[in-house]
Amino acid sequence: MEYDPQYQGEEEQITEEERQARLDAEAARIAELREQDAQKFAEEDAAEAAKEKPADLTPDAPTEEPEEPEEPADTRVTGQESQDRFIETAQDVAGKVGDYVQLGREANMAVGAGAVDYIIDTTNMLTGAKIPKYKKFETKYAESVREISSFVVPNLLLGAGATRLGN
Repeated sequence: MEYDPQYQGEEEQITEEERQARLDAEAARIAELREQDAQKFAEEDAAEAAKEKPADLTPDAPTEEPEEPEEPADTRVTGQESQDRFIETAQDVAGKVGDYVQLGREANMAVGAGAVDYIIDTTNMLTGAKIPKYKKFETKYAESVREISSFVVPNLLLGAGATRLGN
């Protein structure tokens, strides 16, 4: 019996012979289940094979000798072509890495930009000023984080301040 921290009773004590008998019984049960599964799969395969196959309705085509496959072209490159491929691949990878860096940079700036947007919106509303906001982010993800942050961050800060004043 495995250890169970929730078990309140006494642990069952069995002899080595009893333990071996239980293991043998379990092994026999598993072997029987495997045999049943093998029979079931064999019956399913036989039933599938017995199904009638639809007749081939395509007209008889003249039989042709199968062509021998052509030797694959030598795709190895050396010298300048190899260097050019390497540089091209490195530039592709660097471009993709740059895209992810830009996404991360925008995502990090989005939370702060959202809080600043709240301040600008509040100031414009209360004073009638026309303070412009920072430009929109290039990615939809960062812009969504910015819009959500313009609501969530001020509410968290105002809620924390109100809690302190209440104490």
